[in-house]
Amino acid sequence: PLKEEELIDSLEQGAILIRNPSARLAWSEVDDNLLLFASGQSRLLSGHLRDLLKMICAADALHIENLGQWLKDEEGLTLVCQLVEQGSLGFANE
Repeated sequence: PLKEEELIDSLEQGAILIRNPSARLAWSEVDDNLLLFASGQSRLLSGHLRDLLKMICAADALHIENLGQWLKDEEGLTLVCQLVEQGSLGFANE
């Protein structure tokens, strides 16, 4: 499993995350929360992650510049780490 500290260190050293071309990502609003569908799995998330989900679903590349604030958010960091672990996101150089 990828440790959150390892993810942060990699991104701080210039690593770039990209969406797995076979991964399907979508989300919808459920009351004040968000429901994320990622590679056949779903998870209920806090509504404050809306901008992060928009970016993950639309961005060609995720890096320290656009993920920076979310790496300081415990739920945001956990989500990014989980998406890497399940293979929905991966490091561009792998």
